[in-house]
Amino acid sequence: MPKISVLVPVFNGEKYLEKTLQSIADNAPEDSEVIVMDDGSTDNSCEIIKKFIASHSNFVFESNTTGKDVYNALVDKCLTEYMIMFDQADIFLPGRNEHISYLDAHPEITGVYGVSMVLDGQKVNYNMGKTFSNFLLFNDNNPCRHGSLTMRRQAVLKAGGYIFSSEYEKGDSVEGASWYLIQRLGVIGPLFFIAKPVEIHRLQKELQNKELTLLKIARNTALERLKSLHNNDINQFLNEDISTIQEDEFSLYTQIAGLVSVNIQNSGKDVSDALGKTESFNKDDWGLKKLWYDHYFNKQDFEESTRRVLDMATAYMDDLIIQIWVTDQMQSAMKYFTPAAEYNDFINKVKMHQKFLLEKYRNFPAVVKGVQLYS
Repeated sequence: MPKISVLVPVFNGEKYLEKTLQSIADNAPEDSEVIVMDDGSTDNSCEIIKKFIASHSNFVFESNTTGKDVYNALVDKCLTEYMIMFDQADIFLPGRNEHISYLDAHPEITGVYGVSMVLDGQKVNYNMGKTFSNFLLFNDNNPCRHGSLTMRRQAVLKAGGYIFSSEYEKGDSVEGASWYLIQRLGVIGPLFFIAKPVEIHRLQKELQNKELTLLKIARNTALERLKSLHNNDINQFLNEDISTIQEDEFSLYTQIAGLVSVNIQNSGKDVSDALGKTESFNKDDWGLKKLWYDHYFNKQDFEESTRRVLDMATAYMDDLIIQIWVTDQMQSAMKYFTPAAEYNDFINKVKMHQKFLLEKYRNFPAVVKGVQLYS
């Protein structure tokens, strides 16, 4: 049996489908099966798929006749250890073997993801990819794009698969459902980020506003579910001795600690006690560093807040999104105090490093080749 399944839901994908399937055939790990499932297309998608798989023995074509949404139907068909849910319009890049190796070596990890580039016409840019923060689950975008994620199948099943909002038809709420699954995987166990591009997302501008709306709804729904499901855990964190918490519960309590700390911070209260209580869970999580920064900045302790933000800048040198956040915070803070010359020098160095990272990802050999071959 193959070790990894690449799952491709299809609905009226004729415009991009052939190039997408070819990118998967060329770049998926050798020990892979590819299940392509049509969800009622009315264009030539099925004909394109059948013609393609005739010359690719590890590709399987399915029609969704299950009565379920196509995403959960694909999860049901998948029997391998690892899975990737991949969009019909995107470009699959090499690099997943590194994901598999990390998952093999770290059974506590629920998924590994990489950088997602975005293709707008022929222009390629940085899209998503940021070190995951359990402290900021549900409170932060946590940019881990669905197609860049290699998931442990058992973790997906434990998380309950894809949960769709009843406010939308099944085909319209994919962005919200996938985001919510990623957050729940982070509660079950850590997600790990490898800062290398593994996919190119084709920008479809007509979908952007809809996707943002769906993500906002998903976050609000997730917060309410979380508070309802873990009310007792939240009370324990606030009111009881947390030394009794078992290590296998740390992912959950890290995220609860972040939720509580953000809520306290938003109320204008001193968050230091709550943050101090969280140190035992994951003191290296960038979300905890950010919350400490916010705490000291709100107290107008600019010396300490500066130290905290510089710590983040040096701790996450390869993380472009965190580097951008760091410079935004440092420039904003200059409105409130007169910085030393070294402060401006550091901002300029971080900005130069951002440019270096952006060019590095744009010129990543797999990205350049991917645009040339599959766009």
